[in-house]
Amino acid sequence: MCGRYVITSAPEAIRALFRYWEQPDLPPRYNVAPTQPVPIVRLASGVRSFALVRWGFVPAWVKDPRNFTLLVNARGESVGERAAFKNAMARRRCLFPADGFYEWKAGGEKSRPLLRPTAAQRADCLCGIVGGLDGAERRGGRDRLHCHHRGEPDIGADP
Repeated sequence: MCGRYVITSAPEAIRALFRYWEQPDLPPRYNVAPTQPVPIVRLASGVRSFALVRWGFVPAWVKDPRNFTLLVNARGESVGERAAFKNAMARRRCLFPADGFYEWKAGGEKSRPLLRPTAAQRADCLCGIVGGLDGAERRGGRDRLHCHHRGEPDIGADP
């Protein structure tokens, strides 16, 4: 599961890969962590669009997000069946640019981060879901993102 990841590709390369019209200025980031702002690409009215969201997922059934620990990972093989993610997986999927992610390798007394580049060895993407904009999330004024990396997503042709 990804708990930290890397975005180092040039903004032009990311824009060319995902084919969105916005022109964000994305500086390289070598240690993107949960709760930080992260770039995503999602369909909005049938058009791919860029957005900056906070990494961390709050299920729609949570009454008070202040007392809820943000979810930052789910297993790809079960994300569509778990109550916390099922609705968002069916309706609010997204992709986010990444050049690699970190796994923790146990060794000795301390675990060490190990960078795993994407299979393409260039700008690629990880899969994600965006929390709904209802209740407490709407009051917070931010979308919330949940990510997982199991399998390489296929972004396909333009919608």
